[in-house]
Amino acid sequence: MLAASPLTAQVGQVFLVDGSNPNATYRNITSAANLAVAGDVIVIKGMRDNEGDVVAYSETTYSPNFNLPETFPITIQPGVRVTMNISGPSVVVWSTDNAPPIPPALFTIAGSATDSLTTKIEDITFVGGPVAVLADNSGGQFVNLTLKNVSLVRNVVGLSAAMDRGSRATITVKDCKLGYRSFPDVSPEPIYQNQSIGLRFQGLETFAGQIGRIRAGSEVVNLTTEGLFTTMSPQGWQNPITDMNDLSMTGTRLIEVYASGITDEHEDMSPYNLRASGIASVDLAVSGGVWDGQGASSAGWDVGLYAATATSTGFKDDYTAGYKVSLSGTTIREFRMAGIHATAGTDTRGEIEVAGGVTVRDTGLQVTHGAGSFFYSGVHMFTLEGYLALDAATLISRDNTGNGVWLHSGGNVQRDTNLFPNGLYAQMTSCDFHYNDGSGVSMAAGTGSASGNLQGGIVGGTWDFFPTGSRSLVAGNNGEPSSFPEHYGQGYMNRCDISNNGEYGLRTQATGNFMNNAGYFSAASLRLVNTYIWNNASGGYFAELAEDAPYPEDIGPYLLVPLQHCALIGNGDANNWTANVVQTAGTASLFGWSDGAALLRTHFRETILQRATSTNSDYGTGLIAVRAADTSTGVPATAIGIGGMRSYEPPGASFGPSSTFAPAPFQGPINYASTDASQFFLTTNANPWGSSPNFLVLDAVEAATDYRGDTTRPSVVSGQRDKGGEEL
Repeated sequence: MLAASPLTAQVGQVFLVDGSNPNATYRNITSAANLAVAGDVIVIKGMRDNEGDVVAYSETTYSPNFNLPETFPITIQPGVRVTMNISGPSVVVWSTDNAPPIPPALFTIAGSATDSLTTKIEDITFVGGPVAVLADNSGGQFVNLTLKNVSLVRNVVGLSAAMDRGSRATITVKDCKLGYRSFPDVSPEPIYQNQSIGLRFQGLETFAGQIGRIRAGSEVVNLTTEGLFTTMSPQGWQNPITDMNDLSMTGTRLIEVYASGITDEHEDMSPYNLRASGIASVDLAVSGGVWDGQGASSAGWDVGLYAATATSTGFKDDYTAGYKVSLSGTTIREFRMAGIHATAGTDTRGEIEVAGGVTVRDTGLQVTHGAGSFFYSGVHMFTLEGYLALDAATLISRDNTGNGVWLHSGGNVQRDTNLFPNGLYAQMTSCDFHYNDGSGVSMAAGTGSASGNLQGGIVGGTWDFFPTGSRSLVAGNNGEPSSFPEHYGQGYMNRCDISNNGEYGLRTQATGNFMNNAGYFSAASLRLVNTYIWNNASGGYFAELAEDAPYPEDIGPYLLVPLQHCALIGNGDANNWTANVVQTAGTASLFGWSDGAALLRTHFRETILQRATSTNSDYGTGLIAVRAADTSTGVPATAIGIGGMRSYEPPGASFGPSSTFAPAPFQGPINYASTDASQFFLTTNANPWGSSPNFLVLDAVEAATDYRGDTTRPSVVSGQRDKGGEEL
């Protein structure tokens, strides 16, 4: 057993806190913390009451113990380690005094003038604080904090790390729990709080130039939840979709990430040097863990991961705040409103990176899905005049009451002085979206702004006006500087599986121009390659295009959502088509965009469209009205090119060599309820074309390899050039 430390603290000393021993030098944590300095260790022995129940260090002495009352908040100095004794009961800290003034926290973490000290809190349970562990700093200091094996139970906020006025933090949360439990056998019981935020990370800049940051290297590892969270006060979405970057009105959240800044990210605009101090920002890596939101009609958490920025004031033409959250190996399930919710406001940036092994499921089980609803989606992302990116690999989003993924760009900056990318970019590789009540993936652009006007936005990709004020939707076309975000231009979906959703496989909405100005428009820009979409009730591919009704004009939205080497099978039983594009009366949409020699177009190429049993066409009437045979000379921007297809046309309505009356030679056996795409791979014992190939183009870089990632696609020379995503 560790010996008690002398009263006079020395660097490197061990302080033994033992509330059960009347002769202990330190019978409360407060007295030890008042003396401990960098390099010291505070070791705490747990306590039990007369009935053998674990009791806490608090303002109360529980018989037969001799602990002295704690004075909250207890301040832990930089570089101090606080841990439990290796034997004995678990260590608990709680408050039993609810009389004003209420202390701000149970523990507070002091900052340091140097970056070399790390404070560690280990193996302690905190119950019922306004904040359990408060690491906020606005003194221009460093805060390096590790929480390990810590349980945060029924606190309003579990951990708060808000950096402002030049403060910087590196935070590690490892093997911790956010819990819900009671202690009914203890008297007095602790004060129980309604939980609002589990872990809070904020980078703030209240005064210009005094920039707070949560730095790269901050991480949350193997975070888990425990309990049913039955007495929480769920808030739900209290603001409209157009104003979801307001932290005060958007639900309880297990993890909150937030950035609010003033200063531009670039020191100067030529040669685009990044500011050494950075901008107000949060950079957080999340790995492992199982988050059970336990969502119910009046209980449970609203959101698993909530990430947002504050809208910048004025016209900055640069980013003033930002965040990046990377996730891997985490299961996020049964949250009330969204598993992941991310927003970016005016002149700010945000990114959600899914590096692998993340599952989001069972969102919104407490409600019934409404057709077209964006609520209750597994992943919900919204930007208004900002930059937001979803970079997802092997993401699974399924069994949600809303959509698997909902991407909404309410409106984006269209000033020619705005050189940096703006919009909602998405790249999804080897992702799965199944059995959602809404659509597998749903995206919308230009459907609203905070002022209520339609101003036009871009979803799926981004636009920028670098370097001369000319709009570009293509990445790397104008020699963009390295200070650009990593992802911009047209987004993509590659090697993804989308099946058995209640509405569409992919749904796209875009609404016209802004105030009769042809220079302001909306666009959807996402290419689909090597992707399998099957057995979605309303259809596989659906686009709804409309004018801004109060301001009719000649140019509608841009739809730049091509299919290449995809397979859409057994979709659309509710509407009798596989793919369709619907335009409201008077809409004049465009399906092609040119950046000089670079061209973005909506076309269907080397793709299989096949209904399950119906003899109706694979093409809806709206798509038939705008389609054209795609040839080497191309098609006009007002048409969708169709070439190299294997798709069904009713007898007498054949659409040339792209169509066939014969079913595709799938590997099978076909089970539409399955989420395994390999049943729709083509065999090699039958001609996969159905007719001679008439169009062989690999303009999507992802098409060079197939669904399984083979080095090259089957050979044209051998006659086995494949359609769809994969040929055996």
